Amino acid sequence: ISDPDRTERNREIYFSRGVRAIEEVYDYCQSIGIRSVYEDQGYLFNGVQGFKRLMDATDRNFGVVVDFGNCLFVDEPIEDFIPLVKDRIVNVHVKDYIYTDGTTRDKMDNEFITAKKNYLSDCNFGEGIVNFDRAFQELRKIGYNGYYSVESVPMGDDEQKTFLKNVEYLCKYL
Repeated sequence: ISDPDRTERNREIYFSRGVRAIEEVYDYCQSIGIRSVYEDQGYLFNGVQGFKRLMDATDRNFGVVVDFGNCLFVDEPIEDFIPLVKDRIVNVHVKDYIYTDGTTRDKMDNEFITAKKNYLSDCNFGEGIVNFDRAFQELRKIGYNGYYSVESVPMGDDEQKTFLKNVEYLCKYL
């Protein structure tokens, strides 16, 4: 669900449906011997409060893909989310967003809207609001040594150059 007003009006319906679906997928994965994972996304199962509510609502021990940018959709920094799911992290998606106060202007076509009606737009790593220093500090603190995935939107005319620039930025932290 990408509309914060629609999500809020139907929060409990979406929540119970989502929990049932997550449990169904988890159970199926268990039956065929694979681990299911969930990524912090959207307005409902995202951020500290939303994800804690999800984990409290089910006894399934699914893995978590931490996404540096997705907590921003509920106007929270990723470094607050990492300690909550520290024992479940199986992958980290690295991205960055420019965060714009939604009270200062109208939303542009290339922007996403947050739960508090602010705006996010894609950018190269280190050019947005994600605090890479703090995020990687939290990951080191919990001993994370797993995989990182680069989520990079082409900026400018040269997609490969954009990707390599973001990989180079990421490597400073690894």
